[in-house]
Amino acid sequence: MKIFKHLLGLVAISLITAPNIAQTVLVKDINDSKNLHGNFLKDFHSSNGKMFFSKNGKTAEVWVTDGTTVGTQNIYTASNITDSSDNDRQWTYHNGKYYFEGMIKYNRFDDGNLYDTPVILKSDGTKAGTVVYFNDQFSGSLYDGIASINGSLYFSYIGYNSDFDITTIILKSSGGQSDIPSPLNLGLINGSVKKIFGVDSTIYFTITREGKIVSLCKLDATNANGYTEVKQLNHDKFEYVVANNVLYFVGGYSSLNSAQELCKIDPITSLPIVVRKINEGKNSLVDELTAIGSTIYFRAGNQKNRLELWKSDGTYHGTTLVKDINPTGSSNPSNLVSKGNTLYFSAASSQGVELWKSNGTETGTVMVKDLNPGSNSSNPSELTIVNNTLLFTANAGGNNLEIYKTDGTSAGTVILKEIGPGYASSFAKNLTKNFPKKINVKNINNVNTNQQNTKKAIKATKTP
Repeated sequence: MKIFKHLLGLVAISLITAPNIAQTVLVKDINDSKNLHGNFLKDFHSSNGKMFFSKNGKTAEVWVTDGTTVGTQNIYTASNITDSSDNDRQWTYHNGKYYFEGMIKYNRFDDGNLYDTPVILKSDGTKAGTVVYFNDQFSGSLYDGIASINGSLYFSYIGYNSDFDITTIILKSSGGQSDIPSPLNLGLINGSVKKIFGVDSTIYFTITREGKIVSLCKLDATNANGYTEVKQLNHDKFEYVVANNVLYFVGGYSSLNSAQELCKIDPITSLPIVVRKINEGKNSLVDELTAIGSTIYFRAGNQKNRLELWKSDGTYHGTTLVKDINPTGSSNPSNLVSKGNTLYFSAASSQGVELWKSNGTETGTVMVKDLNPGSNSSNPSELTIVNNTLLFTANAGGNNLEIYKTDGTSAGTVILKEIGPGYASSFAKNLTKNFPKKINVKNINNVNTNQQNTKKAIKATKTP
């Protein structure tokens, strides 16, 4: 079993598919390694009918595909395999171009030697059109946050200010062909800026130190530092959602910064508040924030209900338990995703972990289908909306993990395509949203003791 799990982490096949499948065919074999320590696909992003992704094998690369053999190509190869090998690559789509972090060889110190130098690249989706956009040759620091907000491009890295103090520098640019990104006039930032995002006209960012997110801040021209700390945090990740231009996020309170509570920025005072302490005096373990209209759905627990599905309209009394799905324990609702006015998620009950849906009422919160009958679990995951169809991965028995689709009814919840026939398994993973008429998953099919590391792209055509 240990050997098999090891293979899962090292062998991958990429699949492009659609909600209605007649045929699955190979797009392009992009394997460049003949050993089990080679290729690994991750960081899938899509826009305008193209999918960008990272491929780490003998080298760290960025690829793009439009679902065709000719349209699947390597557009960038890093100068060092450590480029984004262990971390998610930072990138964003802005004004018709993709911007992402990378690494090149560059004569940083004018001494005739070439050094690995972190840069921001921009790309039109072709190798010739992938060029260096920004290079602070002296910092040597990887870029952390990058985002397109309100028509401007923001990105950050740790470098030197005008006084040669080490700080996190946030730059702003329109991203135009001749535009030169300029650093914002900010005071010292002790830590790295990993997340930059906008809510209406306000630009927020988080500060991370020693692996912990310690602050939520916002740009503020009225402050001498150029930014204001909104709330102190002590979390491993930052989770937020926006509903009706109100920012909701997971945060703590004054006596317990590490607590996971539902917080929001009050639209009247612009100050952060805890909407409701669900587990009074203790950690409510709020996460999985998902918005449907003005309602926020999330997972939370208290001493009575443990981890169950909750909802909030942003008020104390409007924050309530939706349903106690598993009265004898925790249903642990996960993979929350909205489709129209319906929330879909996986949850545990006496029938195992299966696919559920909710309209926000107790009676309207029901299991969609018991895919692995009895107390066994199908473990639905990777819930993703594609062309108004909900796709997810599940194991209906026999250790056979495949892709399923549902229309919200038991009869309409069926396997999309048996990629791994019989008792084989496709091990579908990393379904990616917003790729028009197609999604991306990773597939590790037919692994055996003699198999070499193989990385392929497969295309699924629509039913005529």
